[in-house]
Parts: sequence; C-alpha cells; structure tokens
Amino acid sequence: MEFASDLLERIRKQIGLELASDEAFTILQPTGNEHSVQFFFKNLSEEYLEFETWDKHNLFLCDLTSDLDFDFVLDEDGRFASLSLKGLTQSKSIEAIMDLRDDYLVTIYYFGDSKTSSRINQQLIATERIFPCYLGAQILEQLICELDTITRVEYDFEQQQGAFMEPVILKGTINGPPAQTIYSQYLHSYKPYFNIKSICGHLTDNTQGNLEFHANGVIQVDDCRLSDFMNVVKQLYLLLRIKYQNLVDKCVIRWESTDDNKVTQFTGNVIEIWLGKPVDKLDGLIRFLTRGDKSIQLFGISERVTRKLWSIKSIHVNSGAKVELEVSTNMLRIYLADRMSIPILDKIEYFLQKHVTIDLENLVY
Repeated sequence: MEFASDLLERIRKQIGLELASDEAFTILQPTGNEHSVQFFFKNLSEEYLEFETWDKHNLFLCDLTSDLDFDFVLDEDGRFASLSLKGLTQSKSIEAIMDLRDDYLVTIYYFGDSKTSSRINQQLIATERIFPCYLGAQILEQLICELDTITRVEYDFEQQQGAFMEPVILKGTINGPPAQTIYSQYLHSYKPYFNIKSICGHLTDNTQGNLEFHANGVIQVDDCRLSDFMNVVKQLYLLLRIKYQNLVDKCVIRWESTDDNKVTQFTGNVIEIWLGKPVDKLDGLIRFLTRGDKSIQLFGISERVTRKLWSIKSIHVNSGAKVELEVSTNMLRIYLADRMSIPILDKIEYFLQKHVTIDLENLVY
C-alpha cells in the first residue's frame, strides 16, 4: 500500500486542492485551526473478515456509529470514509477522513474546529470498538527525533501509593526555550520516572508552527506544510503497524495443528515486562489489576502460585476481552488470549509507565 500518495489525494479531494497544496504553510486556510490525527487499533471480529472490502468496512462503520449522532460515509472503493459537519461559521466546521486501508490500524484525520474534532474523537473512543494506540516511551523517543527544537514537554508520573512505601512523583510542564535542555537532562537523570504525556516542538524548518505528539496516539499541528506533516504521520504509522503486526502474529496465544494433523502445538510468545523498580507491596499492584479500576477496567481473580509469584485471570469490563497475567515484584508476564486482548496490553503498559516504572531496555514484543 502506498500510504502517503493515496492519502494526500484523498485529503485534497475533500478539503480542496488549493487548501491542501504543498506550498501552503497553514493546512486549513484561512481559519488556521489545529489539524489532528488519531491512531486507533482496529479490533475487527472474526465475522467481518469473511466479507469483501467494501462490505466489511461498511458493516464496521455501521457498528461503530450505531449509537452516535453522526455517520461516516464510505467511499465507493471502501478504502476511506468521510465526515463533514457544518457549523454556524466556517471556522466552526470540520472535515474528517477515516483511513480504513490497514488491517491493524484505523487512522482519522480532522481538519477544522479543534473543540468539535475533540468531541467527535472522544465519542468514538467511548464506543470501545476502536482503541487509541498507546505511544510508549520507545515510540515517542523515535518521533521526537523528527523535531528540530522542543518547545514544551508535559510529563506525568506518580507511583501507585498502594504498591510503594515511598512513592515517587515527577509531574509538570516545561515551556519555552529551556524545554530542550531540561528534556535532555531529565531523560538522562530520571528516565525511569520521566513519563511523557505530550511533547511539542518545531520541524527542521522553524518557520512552521507547532507539532505535538500525545501518548494517547494523537498528533496535532497548527501551521505546517501538508507534505511535511504527512511525512511525520507516515513515520508513526510505520512504527505502530510493526508493533501491532508483531503482537498479532507472534504474541497472540494459539493452538495450531501440524501439517499432518497428528499433533496440536501451542504457539505465541509470552510478553515479559520488567519493572524499573521492584514493587514494595505486591498486593497493592494485584488489587489494581483485578478490581475494575476506571483507568484500566480489568476485573478478575488472583491466585498465589509461589511465595513471590501470583497468577491473575482478568476480563475487560466493557469489551469482554480476556487476559492472563503472572505478577511478581519485578516483572509481569502477559498472555494474550486473542486479538481482542491487545488493547488491554496497551492499558497495562500505560499504567506501568505512569504509576510503576518499566525497564525500557528489555521491553521487546
């Protein structure tokens, strides 16, 4: 799939060739509203996969928006869908394009009023049919390399009080010229606790506006050449596609028969996440992974395997997806029951990065 050229053509078709020209610094002139892109993990059920492309995506859109007050309209070739919402003035209108071409990702591009775009995006997230892609520290560090200058960093880390005797807190916002230097210093001195919520800066051409990466899978820009911005979007797309393709192909647990159908073998890699700092009170961490807490929404039962190891069988409260874990003071093992379990892994990783710590050097999917 040629990611960029087909997408650029589709954007030009919807918002107008003049507005989307490569020479225009502001993507949506003359309003200059923020443009945002949200990456979602596409969690199609098995029955969708039996249909042809247009039917598959049309059923997916019907299911996705069945309880919402807006509808995306699918293109004739089934690759993209569009949404147009007209406000009282041009500055309050939005255009949205949903890219459905990938087997793993749904990418939505919003042009226009940022408040309306955010409201639409939050409604889609609440459906629990698509899940925001979590940009862990490894992906964010690769994206930050695209920035020539860092102008703002928002970081948010607070160790879970129920799991640590003396919880560490490192949260705040750095703005302006010191951001570049302080970011480098914090990354060197406090890396286990330096959880980036969002980071903003300029591309190599400092005449362009602000480009901001969010840990919840969003990129925002207020003033930029469309072609330059799309290069950054493509970079994130490739990073996320590799991540989720590896998880689906290598880490989902399956029972598969050999070629002669005489032996059924167990396939799928167990995911190991080592903690940067051992947990002081393991029962506090276990309670969080089993009590249905709002931020992670896992409800389950725990069983002690050895003196230092617990087994947890959990289910996601809304989606019904299942996941099994083994938890010790310095490591979690995660068993993905099926593709529906992958968003739970994102939620667990996000929680650990924000409230525990992760040994990033050993985090490999």
